[in-house]
Amino acid sequence: MKRTIIPLLACLLVFHGAPAQSCKYLPADCPVGGVEDFGTPDDSTTRLANPVLPREITMENGLRRWTAALVNRIAESHGWQVYQVSEEASSGFSTDKGVIIAYPFRPPHWYYVTWEFIVNNDSLQAWRAWLTDFAQKRLDALNQNAAAQTAAYDRAKPYRDSAEHYSLLMGQYAQDHMAQYQKDLVGGNKTGISSYEKAVAAYQKKSDYFSQKAAAIQNNDAAETSAADADALRKRQTLHFRDASLLIVEFGFNMDYAKTAGTPSSAPGATAAAPASTHDSPIFFTNPDPDAGSIDAFARSHTSVLLLQGEWPAKPDRYGGYRPIFETFKTSTDVTTPKRIRSDQVQTIDCHISGNPQAIRQFLAALPQQEMKAMIAKE
Repeated sequence: MKRTIIPLLACLLVFHGAPAQSCKYLPADCPVGGVEDFGTPDDSTTRLANPVLPREITMENGLRRWTAALVNRIAESHGWQVYQVSEEASSGFSTDKGVIIAYPFRPPHWYYVTWEFIVNNDSLQAWRAWLTDFAQKRLDALNQNAAAQTAAYDRAKPYRDSAEHYSLLMGQYAQDHMAQYQKDLVGGNKTGISSYEKAVAAYQKKSDYFSQKAAAIQNNDAAETSAADADALRKRQTLHFRDASLLIVEFGFNMDYAKTAGTPSSAPGATAAAPASTHDSPIFFTNPDPDAGSIDAFARSHTSVLLLQGEWPAKPDRYGGYRPIFETFKTSTDVTTPKRIRSDQVQTIDCHISGNPQAIRQFLAALPQQEMKAMIAKE
């Protein structure tokens, strides 16, 4: 897939490193790098060296403005807060010698933008309060476990000392009798060999016995279980509060693949017999085990929706995702064939919506699908 993963990884690092960051949206995902003003002129000017054409920058800016107007309009109508989390875009095309590919020959220029809504601020505040309380309890537990480990280490000292004592005796015995043992080996004196090896084994057995006793005292299985339980609790609560307080909307334009997460819970709008289709119906997914650390925001929620516009296959591939029809034609993606639809025109849109189930339905009801269809370029 063409998407650059660094920006979303940065977003995940911000999320997991929340206490050290200053972001008014925490513990929700924060704008990448704390930047909340995407698409500045300096950014566009810098990216022209990638090489991206000015008209492709214009495409990105237009799509950013369109999605911004859309999400802000929907947010205002429902009393939600909304902000841009990240955006990614194609780095352009040039030959091996650094010559920029001319406009008529350029493959589709892709653009991906993520918006986040706070749909329930009370839940967000409860999430924040829970994390603060959880962090303090986790710190208290770590301190208690450390104190218990220190005490256990002290209690095990006599056994460690005994283990070391017999280990030293074994070493001394081996040093004192090694010359004779080697003679017995050379001479085949089985009695002498057996006597030496039995004595060494006896010392080793006693040293091992006391080492095991010390280890049994120092082992803290309860602490390991407690830590595992705490991690599981944090995951459950993170998923609960995330789905209660947030709605994530990701728009992809001219992407080479639309991934999915979970199991479809409604059928696509297209029929299996159709070679290609505009999917008028959103595809719902249920994910029983979301991954809070996934690079894909829609994979972090129990419920997600995929909406496809443009030409897509009627059925997903074996991985559950969708590859746009233009990706199946070499002439649409090479850099030598004149393109009937130019690089800065929208051929496909994939929209992932995830998070609060009620907010998902409300967003879908307000999404202007006819307006989205009108954005698709015609040959």
